[in-house]
Amino acid sequence: MTGKGGFRILWLMREINVSLKRYGNRKICRREGNVTYAQRLILEYLISRGDEKICASDIRAALDMPKASLSDNLRALRKKGYLYMETSQEDERRKWIVPANETGELREWVGESLEEVQVRLCRGIPQSDQEVLERSLARMLENLREENKRRTNV
Repeated sequence: MTGKGGFRILWLMREINVSLKRYGNRKICRREGNVTYAQRLILEYLISRGDEKICASDIRAALDMPKASLSDNLRALRKKGYLYMETSQEDERRKWIVPANETGELREWVGESLEEVQVRLCRGIPQSDQEVLERSLARMLENLREENKRRTNV
């Protein structure tokens, strides 16, 4: 669907992404002066996954972050005490990335922050429309993942 606006959905998604980054950077500077935006994204991702086992390649794929940048940010978060590495029992080469127990306050703040951002983002949008949007975005993501798989298997 290109419609009247051509690639309007793509541009809106890009604009939302840029605005979320700006909003996140301002919020971080006020609340957590020692965590960068990229580090916050990593923490948000880890916290949002609950007790699921996460390794660096999972984060890299989910956040589309270069390997070197991810390594630097993980090292910094580890030094700050926000996470630690746990060796996999099945494969000693694999390291699980685990939020530290001391991050309870940060965990709470990140959870509240994500909720606040979503509430602000969806203000004025009826719940039924939010559900349609969530399903549509999930489908778009699935389409892109399928296309990426198809292209890498060619």
